[in-house]
Amino acid sequence: MFYIEVLKMTNSLTHQPTMQETVQETMQVKKLLSILRSKMSMAEILDILKLSNRDYVRLNYINPSLEQGLIELVYPNNPKHRNQKYRLTQKGRNYQIDL
Repeated sequence: MFYIEVLKMTNSLTHQPTMQETVQETMQVKKLLSILRSKMSMAEILDILKLSNRDYVRLNYINPSLEQGLIELVYPNNPKHRNQKYRLTQKGRNYQIDL
């Protein structure tokens, strides 16, 4: 049983995204960058994207954009801050211009 758990952990650590995952993620990041203006809350982002699932948006739009340094948290030391908002970084603004 232990071996199976180690194998699962190893596979999840070495997972390489498929082309479809990469393309989808890129499309979603581009979509987020195209709508992001000044500071926006998750509720505002959901409303503009016409989506309702916070977890889906966080996983597929917000997290990849954060990881790429395209957006940042207004309260980086407190990700669950009740007034948390997201804003473009300089890299994100430069990328947005190219869209």
